[in-house]
Amino acid sequence: MLAKLDALADPRVDVNEWRRRREAAEARIVELTLAQKEGRLLDAERVRQAVCDMIIAARSKLLVIGAELADKLAAISDPVRCRELIDERIHAALDELAEYPPKPAEKPGRRRKPAKEPL
Repeated sequence: MLAKLDALADPRVDVNEWRRRREAAEARIVELTLAQKEGRLLDAERVRQAVCDMIIAARSKLLVIGAELADKLAAISDPVRCRELIDERIHAALDELAEYPPKPAEKPGRRRKPAKEPL
């Protein structure tokens, strides 16, 4: 930060250079504002939150597989059939996650805050 302040105080920079820098900065601000309004620029915190939500949803779906299949697998002696059941449940969980975020009707009892704008 101090290096930037030193550069601003540099007496060797003439008025035209200051104007050029100011105009370039203003143009960049206008470009960023336009990109945001057009939906080409996303808020980094909202993206982080969406990714975090997706990871939590994936973790939740994968963690229940063992509990859901334990009794079925214990009753099956065929390892190929066990593998098929596990694979089917994993693929079902992945298919659900591919539709993330879930539609409200798919998640009764849990209300999500509506997104301000799509990511």
